[in-house]
Amino acid sequence: METIRILLHALVALVIINVWLFRKNKSTPWRGGNAASMSKEFEQYGLSRSMMVAVGAFKLACALCLIAGIWIPGLTVFAAVGLTIALLGAVVAHVRINDPLFKSVPAASLMAMSVAVVAL
Repeated sequence: METIRILLHALVALVIINVWLFRKNKSTPWRGGNAASMSKEFEQYGLSRSMMVAVGAFKLACALCLIAGIWIPGLTVFAAVGLTIALLGAVVAHVRINDPLFKSVPAASLMAMSVAVVAL
């Protein structure tokens, strides 16, 4: 069970870090609407650039706390609950702009894994 907990911490955190630091300006099939970058995706959702920066900073902070939570368990609940809420917001954003269901799958999957981290 400990191995599963550590793997979930690492997987969720590394995916968030990858999306927000390395794939931010790249097109993916999961971007909202027909956006080709994170900033264009937030425009599709009707959200400002400052909101994108705030959401990104929050998700990255939670991801780093999730990694640190492997060794400092007190950080885990904060990080996982924060990511759960942020990822729920991502799913809702996709639904609001009538994206096909498949575009919500990554956010919904990470949200489920964040819930699992809290449960473990």
